[in-house]
Amino acid sequence: MKPLNISPIYILGLFIISVFLLFFISSLSYQQIKSLDESGKLVSHTKDINSELQHLYSLIEFAQSTQRGYLITNDATFLDPYYSTPDKIDTSIHKLRLLMADNVAQQENLNIITVLIHKKNTSLDSEIRTRKNNISQPELVTQMKSGKLLMDSIRIKIQEMNKLERNLLEQREKEHAHDVKLTPKSTLLVLLFSLSIFIFSFYKINKDRIDLKRINNQLLITKETFEHAEQIAEISNWAWDLDKNALSFSNNQYRLLGCEPHEFEPTVDKFLEFTVAKKSVKLYYKGISASQSIRRKLSAITTNIGIAIGNII
Repeated sequence: MKPLNISPIYILGLFIISVFLLFFISSLSYQQIKSLDESGKLVSHTKDINSELQHLYSLIEFAQSTQRGYLITNDATFLDPYYSTPDKIDTSIHKLRLLMADNVAQQENLNIITVLIHKKNTSLDSEIRTRKNNISQPELVTQMKSGKLLMDSIRIKIQEMNKLERNLLEQREKEHAHDVKLTPKSTLLVLLFSLSIFIFSFYKINKDRIDLKRINNQLLITKETFEHAEQIAEISNWAWDLDKNALSFSNNQYRLLGCEPHEFEPTVDKFLEFTVAKKSVKLYYKGISASQSIRRKLSAITTNIGIAIGNII
């Protein structure tokens, strides 16, 4: 089977594309999670407004019921909770104003309700004064009828506001349900894509490791074969790094010089100690060091011990 050779440029391009796609899909997933969180907050926000509207109406009803208790019984103890209710109503209105800060239509409705509530409180106070002063029954009934109309107007306006909030809640719950469906899918997509990159990377790394091991084994066999060939032919090879002025010998080079492999560090001076015609080799070495053109392109030279470039025979 012919090995699959993939260009490094192709691998680099694939890696860049994979990273880009991973970041792109991750950003989509992040946006989806963020949208899910925001839609959840909006749903909760709308429910808070509906709850507070109901609380506001219950406070107004409570104020009216305690006032009615006083009107019926003429017992002032009914007025104790009544007088504490306006502050609670103001607190509730302030809370609603903060919750509805982003909704102009609801702010206008809240302004209308505030005026109606103020009129209702004035009406309730007026009825209490009428009862305390023992004014005629017909006048009190007239005030109570007027107060009822105000209460009806408040209830209708609160119902309108609740209806608007329910419509918003329905819309936001749909968006939230849509985000709930998409978020796991986008997260799963990121997971699967990341897993595919991991599997491909593992496959490529493992394949390269196997290929590298095979090539190393081949090189090791070739090296051992070449070393045996050198021993049989009584030849050797060496390399000279002119830039670093460093020599490296094959194992048989040491043997031909009468030493064990790696018995000494190969240097030019050390090598010259084993030559018979040291003067010729020294002149050759100086010529290589002095000439840049010769440093780039070596010529063969033979001494009386049969020295050739890269070989001793």
